[in-house]
Amino acid sequence: MKTTKSKIQVLLVHGGMTFKNEKDYLHYLKTKKVSAKKKIYWAGDYLEKTLGKRFEIISPRMPLQDFAKYRDWKIFFERYLSLIKNKYILIGSSLGGVFLAKYLSENKLRKKALSVYLVCPPFDNTLPDEDLVGGFTLGSDLSLIEKNC
Repeated sequence: MKTTKSKIQVLLVHGGMTFKNEKDYLHYLKTKKVSAKKKIYWAGDYLEKTLGKRFEIISPRMPLQDFAKYRDWKIFFERYLSLIKNKYILIGSSLGGVFLAKYLSENKLRKKALSVYLVCPPFDNTLPDEDLVGGFTLGSDLSLIEKNC
């Protein structure tokens, strides 16, 4: 999609999963329910249709979504962040929300975001059968988040 100065860019970071170790991850792969039915996702196409032509949706597929590591996501996210040229909005869904909260609490953005939306982030690590590991745990000082938007 061609970017014009008038479009507000939306950088959307989807969710993922973390595991304490490779053994747990492999167990998940071996026992996860699979289906041939097509899944419907809340994704960029939906947002583009809903938000209209004033917005450009950038929705990268984050590395190793099912065995996510904060370090890897940070590297990849910064590559996409460098593509932001206009006014922009950040959206993080589920693990993507925790990622954005951690990233924004530890890093100063070169350009403030218009707004940041954290959709259902599992901050408290109370999801059944899931552990918030892989470097995604938030620090105690989140004050930089407010300065970034």
